[in-house]
Amino acid sequence: MTTQDQLFSPLVADQHFLIVTPDADYPTDEDLLTYDAECPGVTDSCRRYEDCRANEAEADLLEAAVDNGEPAVAHGAKHLKIDGLWCAATDNCNVISHDGLPATVAGRFEPGRHPIDFDFGDGTEIVILPIEAVNR
Repeated sequence: MTTQDQLFSPLVADQHFLIVTPDADYPTDEDLLTYDAECPGVTDSCRRYEDCRANEAEADLLEAAVDNGEPAVAHGAKHLKIDGLWCAATDNCNVISHDGLPATVAGRFEPGRHPIDFDFGDGTEIVILPIEAVNR
């Protein structure tokens, strides 16, 4: 997703942030922290893909495009095959909308706003990595 230099350099233009907020009534209770992500604007690196109900003809065209090294596009949307299913690109950020975000970061970040990097593994999981400034 990112290069090693981007990971350890000052914040990049498409930098995502994790916002960790304590509960107003119980600010020291770590079980009540909320976790939200902030996206500067959806790009292909964070774009969410949703299950597509491509018909057989569309699926064949998508397969042929991939086999020919061309972009997989059907009914006006870019597609990826994730976990054996064709998925269509959306305008949503997968970091923000990923169901696994809270469980992935719980207990790893203090309250505040943290620059993060991310990886989607096989397309169904999410890995959140803190980015810390490193003097070179």
